[in-house]
Amino acid sequence: MHGAEVVKLEPPGGDWSRGLGRRYGDHTAMSAHFNRGKQGLALDLRAPAGRDVALKLAARADIVIEGFRPGVAMRLGLGYETLRAINPRLLYVSVSGFGQEGPHIELPCTDSVAQAFSGLAALNTGSDGAPHRVGALIVDALTGLYAAQALGVALYARDAPATARGSISASPKAPPRSSATSSPNTLSRRAARRSSTCPPARTARKTAG
Repeated sequence: MHGAEVVKLEPPGGDWSRGLGRRYGDHTAMSAHFNRGKQGLALDLRAPAGRDVALKLAARADIVIEGFRPGVAMRLGLGYETLRAINPRLLYVSVSGFGQEGPHIELPCTDSVAQAFSGLAALNTGSDGAPHRVGALIVDALTGLYAAQALGVALYARDAPATARGSISASPKAPPRSSATSSPNTLSRRAARRSSTCPPARTARKTAG
């Protein structure tokens, strides 16, 4: 995970991907792939004890990503304003099928729904002439990649000196004006410093689906 310590919160019954396909212990091929490099923690966020653990993790986190339908995180007591109050430097990303505002925000969404709604399925017609979903979870995967890229930029902007912001030059002859961007090892050194000062997160048992 590029030096990051990632703690993934799962419901007590385990992440849904643990039940897709043939199981190998607590994982399927899909869950093993998408959970690689992460620590898993099973929490019931509707219970006060589970919510308290989540709040303690958020208090020392750089980033929180939530994938509920809009409004659910707030109802659980884990919305942006609540977490920002205990961690002002926190970067918070909400991922949902239809965004955080608009006429469809309350609708549930899966990869298949997104492929159909976006028109991607219509571009993938089968021999029967009917639209078919793409076999891979392409919408889910690309959404995660875009979120990670946005967070990388936001994390850099948060931690870079004010004088370095907006100083990136497209010219190969013009080196960056800030030492924060002049070394490719800056992020790895920052990750090393963080890992040496932050205690490891508690990891609960891996829960079977």
